[in-house]
Amino acid sequence: MPDPKRKSLAEVRTIRDAIEARVEDLLEHRINAIRSDRSPHQRRLEQLLRPLAEEFQGTRSPEEIRLCADAILGRFDGAPVRSFVISLAFRHARECLRAEVCEPLLV
Repeated sequence: MPDPKRKSLAEVRTIRDAIEARVEDLLEHRINAIRSDRSPHQRRLEQLLRPLAEEFQGTRSPEEIRLCADAILGRFDGAPVRSFVISLAFRHARECLRAEVCEPLLV
């Protein structure tokens, strides 16, 4: 896409229409693939696992830590704003893993 800076109104409208067509195509043909992509979830899970594994090493198995973190993080998958997801998920996972019974592990 060309930069609309210093373009005529007609050229800016053409650029705008091209962007609109791409967005419509994205929504019509690719939105389900985007929603089902687990890559962002996996990246967030990796961020959570390191500090949780360090803190709970010896008290919880690596499998328990991963299951708990994955389940808690999954609660935030549909969140429209994800800027605080890591902080919230980390806090919830720590609380859960500190508890005598970690509810996500019961599933």
